[in-house]
Amino acid sequence: GSFKRAEPDLAEEALLMRALRDFNIPKIVREDEVVFFGLLGDLFPFCQNKPRIIPERNMDKQLLGFCEEVCQKNGNDPDEIFLLKCVQFEELLAIRHCVFLMGPPAAGKTQCWKTLSQARAIRGDITKVTDVNPKSIKTEELYGFISMATREWKDGLLSSIMRNVGAIPDENPKWIMLDGDLDANWIESMNSVMDDNRMLTLASNE
Repeated sequence: GSFKRAEPDLAEEALLMRALRDFNIPKIVREDEVVFFGLLGDLFPFCQNKPRIIPERNMDKQLLGFCEEVCQKNGNDPDEIFLLKCVQFEELLAIRHCVFLMGPPAAGKTQCWKTLSQARAIRGDITKVTDVNPKSIKTEELYGFISMATREWKDGLLSSIMRNVGAIPDENPKWIMLDGDLDANWIESMNSVMDDNRMLTLASNE
């Protein structure tokens, strides 16, 4: 609805195609893009027959400029693809409460979220960021454990952070960045956080 109100002269089919394309491309690996665009062409035949009416990507130019400013300030190269990834990250955060930044080492994943966080601050959107490397400690130290000696529950690093962040009264965005290798030992317990429940289930039955 907001897309149509912003661009009333653009056909609804074109708006829908652009929305599907722009919000799914960041989540698809390059090898699968051929299949995705093939499906998109089947759903929207005008994409193939009338390429001129395919709408261009609609990006937040202001945020893009702020990201470029942050890159220059931090001594990073404001590469076009990197800036696009920062904007795509912001777009995904608008519709998802949990987002993965995937890629090989030194691909720019950490710099992506740091750049976006600083760019949002320039825009006036103060974001509280807590950065944790989940592989730096044991799983029980991350989520918490029951002491065998006292039978008392001891909060882990992540559960403690989530309690503290949840107690902050303001409505500003709060990011908990688990910046490290993806591992089944710690990611499995995050399933209930990543799905619609948005709840962290601990061994203490909380």
